[in-house]
Amino acid sequence: MLQQQGAATTVYVATFPELADVGGMYFNNCWVCEPSPLAKDTEFCEKVYQLGEQTILSKMGADAFETDSPIKDPALLFDKVSADNPSTNVV
Repeated sequence: MLQQQGAATTVYVATFPELADVGGMYFNNCWVCEPSPLAKDTEFCEKVYQLGEQTILSKMGADAFETDSPIKDPALLFDKVSADNPSTNVV
């Protein structure tokens, strides 16, 4: 991907009217692409999901997924992660 493309695919998929009803597709460089075999491996995807969930719980505590959680702004999660790990460089 060329450096000047930046978020072109994300902006394209989010704003192109013809894609309004499209879901569950993988886009790369503004084109629909076949996901990798690993991305289609449901057992692997479940493990990745569980790892993400465990990481969030370890950083935010048991109420991380409660709808009335005090963390409403996702940026606050990064602040907490940064505070817990000063070597993390969050911009």
